[in-house]
Amino acid sequence: MDAAEIGDIITRSDGVQYIIVEDGFPMEDISSDIIQLPNSSTLANNLIGYHIGDVFNYNSQLTIKAISHTDYNKRIKKAKATIELERAFDTFDFELAERLKHQIAGSTFNRMKQETIELLQKNIYDDIYSGNKSQDVATATDNAINAEVISNDTVNDIIKRAKSAKEEYDRQLLLEQKRAEERRLQKEKHDQELREVQKKVDLLTADFRINDSYKFLADLSQNGRIANSNILSVLQESIDKNIHNYVENWNIQKAEKLAKVASNAIRVPYHNFFETLDSALLKHDSYIQRRQKLLDINEAGLQFGICLDLYTVSSFVDDDDGSYINEYSELGRCVHDIKYNKSLSDNDKLEIIASKIIPKMYEKTKNLSMWYRDAIVTPMPFTHRRTLQPVYETAKMLANKMHVRYDDTILSKHSSEEAKKLVNGFDENDFSALYSDNITSVILIDDTYGKGNSLRACICALKKLNTIRDIYYIGIVKNRSGGLLN
Repeated sequence: MDAAEIGDIITRSDGVQYIIVEDGFPMEDISSDIIQLPNSSTLANNLIGYHIGDVFNYNSQLTIKAISHTDYNKRIKKAKATIELERAFDTFDFELAERLKHQIAGSTFNRMKQETIELLQKNIYDDIYSGNKSQDVATATDNAINAEVISNDTVNDIIKRAKSAKEEYDRQLLLEQKRAEERRLQKEKHDQELREVQKKVDLLTADFRINDSYKFLADLSQNGRIANSNILSVLQESIDKNIHNYVENWNIQKAEKLAKVASNAIRVPYHNFFETLDSALLKHDSYIQRRQKLLDINEAGLQFGICLDLYTVSSFVDDDDGSYINEYSELGRCVHDIKYNKSLSDNDKLEIIASKIIPKMYEKTKNLSMWYRDAIVTPMPFTHRRTLQPVYETAKMLANKMHVRYDDTILSKHSSEEAKKLVNGFDENDFSALYSDNITSVILIDDTYGKGNSLRACICALKKLNTIRDIYYIGIVKNRSGGLLN
């Protein structure tokens, strides 16, 4: 019996089977029960040359029961030939490929050869088109010509087509660049024209000449310089911008006038110039509020509300009698003395208002937009009739200082209940409002904001009047918690 060699199946005496294979070339389509041994392994080297009956391994009691031949070597030869042929085609070595073609099927060789020729033609085309002039492509082309698998005419035709395509691409690219530059210049010219148009419209709207602005844009539309559909948007943008500019420059009255004139002159769908004004004013007032450290009062129906300071900065219970001991802010002390210090005369109280409270209110609120709008100062209505009503006097002095109208007859209170003692607030009819003159806004002046009961009742009463536009609130001090601490 022949000795065991590569490709043989060796059956051990216990029935286990092995096959010796070359490294990197496993046996295909073989049972998984058969163990494949690479020929570089120690066991494979020991088994090569063994015969039936020999000991399977030098330290084993098992023997070789059977040795059977397979077509493994034939398969490996074909696989190696295919790999070698693929390498030849990968390097465009057509002469080597021709020498190897007898080792594989003719149809397989022809397919591989045709695919390689097509790849080479593509490489030639891409090389000329890109302008790389690769040496590898040149060598491959020479090999193909020498092997007569491609002709000089074919190569020249490919070169011609690639050059022509590249020239056309470059021509189109240059043309597109030229068009893009023309479009850029046209856009730049158009944008400059629009800026000039916008500049003139801005000047006209800033001077409240809304109708002139519209006529100017309409004339441009007839000349084709601006789309008719853009007239209102350009005009709206200009008006909104000037409203914001006036507010930012603290020219509130001009901003309000522009909103009024614009609203009467044109109608822009889904746009309200007074909303633009309110937005600009809110931004302006919020800036003043932060800068002056004013306390925010936020109640429904209130356009803007603030207090100048806290009423008390700290409070604690006296251990001896259980009463509250308060540490007041500067303005809080003024308000407390006016309300509760019985040793003060009315003149003393007026002096505190005039010398301490009004200067603070003026300095902290003088730049708020409410003072530059059409508005009336009115005091929070009193609960108890006194010889001196401090809130009324404060509101009157502040109105005179700000050169704003004063009217203490707009709001009335019909309840003797004090706001600080109410749990659920006032009834709807506890406050009333009356004002029948031209539409205006109201600046409500108060000494102390506690739970907000009185303010909410005043807002409710004022909102019933169609002559009141916006409601503003200025309180001197704000309680740290709802209600006064007695």
